[in-house]
Amino acid sequence: MTWIPLGPTLVTNPRVFGYTRVARANENGAQCAVLGIAVHPADPHNIVVVTRRVGGSSAFRTLDDGHSWTAIADSLTQADPQLDLACAAVHPQLADVVYLGARAGQRVFVSTDGGRTWPLQRNPGGKATRLVVDRASGADWHTATLYAATDTGVATSTNGGDTWSMATIGEVTSLAV
Repeated sequence: MTWIPLGPTLVTNPRVFGYTRVARANENGAQCAVLGIAVHPADPHNIVVVTRRVGGSSAFRTLDDGHSWTAIADSLTQADPQLDLACAAVHPQLADVVYLGARAGQRVFVSTDGGRTWPLQRNPGGKATRLVVDRASGADWHTATLYAATDTGVATSTNGGDTWSMATIGEVTSLAV
């Protein structure tokens, strides 16, 4: 593999035709920053990324090692263009349960169908910057234990993200469980 420096400017013409980068509409040459990556612990082909590019943030999912990507957060960002997605997590036992955290809007979104719909949206008590699902969470997503690093502390949920309580006070930017 040979690395080619692309510089700090936007990529307008891909060097290899047919190469597709992760972007809101999967267009060629769109440059973005990856803010968060979540890999399913039992299926490393199942990956969710949160990205930011000019025009906003979004999230994408692949089930084939990144050969193809599906936008999973367009409905969220279309409903709220100011939404600032920052992080993602995947339930350790349920591959289709995906969590997204947002700074602007201070919400955690829960999808039980791989990101096609987002029926559960709750405020963890601050701007979510990292999400972790406890590996000991059972096979029922309603009882999953979640941790959210926020600008106001670590928030915890023991019911799949339905309700949250603050465990510590003060800005937290990283989590490990």
